Amino acid sequence: VTLLIPGGGKKEKKKKKGGKEKGYSTTAFVEPVRDGGACILFAGGRRSKGSDSSGVEVEEDDDVNAIDPILAPPHPVHRGDRGSLALDLTERFPLMFDTMSRDDLDATVTQLLSQGPSRASSVRCNAYHYRCAALLGDAAHATGGVSGQGVNSAFVDAQVLGDCLDEAFADASSSPFFFADIAAGVKIRPALLAYSQRQVPEGQALYDLSFGAEGELSVLRKLRSLLANARDTIFGGKFGIGRPVLQVQLSSTLKSFSDIRRVRNKYNGEKFPDQDEWAKKISEIYPSGTADS
Repeated sequence: VTLLIPGGGKKEKKKKKGGKEKGYSTTAFVEPVRDGGACILFAGGRRSKGSDSSGVEVEEDDDVNAIDPILAPPHPVHRGDRGSLALDLTERFPLMFDTMSRDDLDATVTQLLSQGPSRASSVRCNAYHYRCAALLGDAAHATGGVSGQGVNSAFVDAQVLGDCLDEAFADASSSPFFFADIAAGVKIRPALLAYSQRQVPEGQALYDLSFGAEGELSVLRKLRSLLANARDTIFGGKFGIGRPVLQVQLSSTLKSFSDIRRVRNKYNGEKFPDQDEWAKKISEIYPSGTADS
């Protein structure tokens, strides 16, 4: 998969009426398919107040909910003007569309104008197992792909699941009912419950740390978070002042995501439960003692 950034890596800026600049942060993911073709996925979001995600300042009278015309058919900017959309694509993603044949470009424009955008949704799992099935790597989707903490979290899931299975079967091989126990899930289900109890907190913590607090924070919490971020950016834990910035903590320390999240309780809207609270909550959802659990 190839990631294309608008303008060949430069911040994308687009002139708006009145001389003000309006920017969009839409990117394009290009995935090869059979027969030498490619699938293009455009990804972007709404702009927010202050500045949009491409760093362009948003004026007070701007529509802060504006969506890139590429992502919002029927594209008011391009309605009735296929050539305008084709030119827009070519200027913003020259590495892809400058080298594309006219027929392929026309086909791309046709498809963009005929289909609606989809919206990503975030789902947090309350358990990582069900009966004898386990979910691994769920928290990886809460992160960006640059620093690798997402795939690392998936590897940790695999390691913890292996540890839980080893612990569950440590003394089972000498049992005359060993294979019957495996078939009935007698050993596997408690192991999967233990896996959920250990890793669901890590996934929830990584989600919180990646997306920030949900809901509106008080002025005091916002100010405290702003000052702490400034301190950490300047000192980064040097001389015993502050801590490494959050991204460094997530990607290059051995501290668990849940421990990092608990330290940041005062910056988030909700207190993060301790490990015992998580274990109790998950065991109430899927107890391991019955055959149907």
